[in-house]
Amino acid sequence: MAEQTIFPNIPLIPRTTDNSGTNIVTGLVRLSYLHVFTPQPSQQPGGKARYTVSVLVPKTDAATLALLRKARDIVATAKWGDKVKQVVARETFKKGLRDGDIERPDDPAYAGMMFFNAGAEQQPILWNERQERITTPDELRSGDFARVNVNVFAYEKGGGIGVGFGLNNIQRVARGPALSGGPSPEQAFSDPIPGVAPSGTPGAEAAGDGGIFD
Repeated sequence: MAEQTIFPNIPLIPRTTDNSGTNIVTGLVRLSYLHVFTPQPSQQPGGKARYTVSVLVPKTDAATLALLRKARDIVATAKWGDKVKQVVARETFKKGLRDGDIERPDDPAYAGMMFFNAGAEQQPILWNERQERITTPDELRSGDFARVNVNVFAYEKGGGIGVGFGLNNIQRVARGPALSGGPSPEQAFSDPIPGVAPSGTPGAEAAGDGGIFD
């Protein structure tokens, strides 16, 4: 099993924002596959582009998971009524909450995590720790720690059935190691270009433009 990510010690209390019990503010979570500045094209024919994120919840955060599961029960029961148990037992039913140790066993970021994907057609409101608006991608990235506001809903359309999470707001709480999904520049370009000395190498001054000092 991959080694679990260490979360910062920042106590946050998850809560619901209204009496429905289906609009949730999480405790401390980690952001992965973050696309909240440019919407991603839909994978469904005719679907609209959406802003999306994968939200990683530590399995030790019993309070956040309890709220999400309760909200899931509420929306499923409201939609399918007396048939809810038979509906959610279907193999094709998407339960929303997923186990990182089972589905992503080789990814350290998902070790010890439950996770869910959240999305919206409208861009979510993004805040930093000081409750100031975030407007540029360098301020919020995959790997950062945050709390996330989602609404839980049940759906049955286009051949899909399950429980989903609508993305409302994200507040960055702390910076985390970036989850880029690829190698660093140092790893990707470790072999120098022939005839060009890497920066810091003795005699590796930048090439001139034909001026008097060349």
